[in-house]
Amino acid sequence: MNRTPPSPQRAASLRREVARSVDAPASLLPVFNLLFKDMPSLGSSPRIVVNMLQRAGIGPRSSILDLACGKGAIAISAARRLRCSVVAVDACEAFIHEAVASATRANLAKRAAFIHDDARAFASRADPNRRPYDAALMLGLWGIIEARRALRPLVKPGGHYIIDDAFRDERLTRRAPEFHQIPTRAESLALLERDGDRVIEVDIPTPSRIRALNAALYRRLAANASAIARERPSLRPALSTFLENQRHANRLLGRELRPAIWVVRRAGFKKY
Repeated sequence: MNRTPPSPQRAASLRREVARSVDAPASLLPVFNLLFKDMPSLGSSPRIVVNMLQRAGIGPRSSILDLACGKGAIAISAARRLRCSVVAVDACEAFIHEAVASATRANLAKRAAFIHDDARAFASRADPNRRPYDAALMLGLWGIIEARRALRPLVKPGGHYIIDDAFRDERLTRRAPEFHQIPTRAESLALLERDGDRVIEVDIPTPSRIRALNAALYRRLAANASAIARERPSLRPALSTFLENQRHANRLLGRELRPAIWVVRRAGFKKY
């Protein structure tokens, strides 16, 4: 899918958005391809998400949208296993280049189209009267309210949207006001089931599963950061800040905050 390259101002805005999305100093953007080397999946498990899509009825005649797709691991897995068509969007140009290369190697370029764009801008330009997608995904970028607001208009009545966002453990955060802006599990469910929508599945990993996944991701990030620091000593302070941000997030996940993948059926009936 060919698109006009973004203007220099737009490109700068995209780079800032990418840095914010992974809690990284902007000075690390030029080495993102090295920092995330050998990490095709940057968060949610492609196997888990694609299984959820399959149980929701996504198949060869379906079209899905993956906003903030990263390196395209989920999009490529869905195109391969479910034989559906996928449009995937990410603000990180290096990730999009890697996703395109991966799809090409897998002979899936005709089913998986990758677009370098800001997810928010892409969603705002979509025609809400068309609702072209059978499913739309936003995994780990925005909070549940903003993600729902963006995804819901993009799916057909009876279609599905999938959000990966953490809820707070009410018992552990009752006396911690800094967490109170994050909804509890019950509040998340109520937010998602407004307007007649229904949560049909939710995956809440156990704390041990979260720790194992985060430990594996952190080891790879730390190894990559160490390699970069040897070659570019001037980046050591920024790399240390990035790794500390990752450690802080990992300490919260599985304790005060519980990650969850929500599959929501949009009210109405499919028109196809």
